[in-house]
Amino acid sequence: MKEPYLDDASATIGSYYKRVKKVVLQSDTDIYEQANKTMLSLKKKNRGVVWLEPKGNILKIYFYKKGSYASQYYDINPDGWGGYPFIKIRDNNFDLLEIEKLVDQAIKTINNEISQSKI
Repeated sequence: MKEPYLDDASATIGSYYKRVKKVVLQSDTDIYEQANKTMLSLKKKNRGVVWLEPKGNILKIYFYKKGSYASQYYDINPDGWGGYPFIKIRDNNFDLLEIEKLVDQAIKTINNEISQSKI
C-alpha cells in the first residue's frame, strides 16, 4: 500500500511508523489498514483502534477514544484530534514496549465494546 504521508516524515520517524504499524497488525489478526489523507487508520470491525500520523520529526499515535490509557514513559494528551488521546514520538523517545502496552489497552477496550454490542 502506498502511504504518501510518509513523504513528509523523516527517515527515523518513517522507520518508527513501520515498526508500530507492524506491532499493531500483529497484535490482533482482525485489525486491518485504512489509508487516509494524512494518517493511517488501523481498524477492527469498522472501529478505529489506532491512528498513525507521521509528519516531519514527529509521529503522533492516536488511540481509541473510549479507553483509559496510562504510561510511565509517555505523556498522554487526552484531548487530541477529534477528542482522541495521543502520544508524540520524536527521534529520541521511541519505546516500542511502552507503545505495545498502549496498543494492548486500546485493543482490550475495542474487544470489550465489540463483545457488549453482541449482547
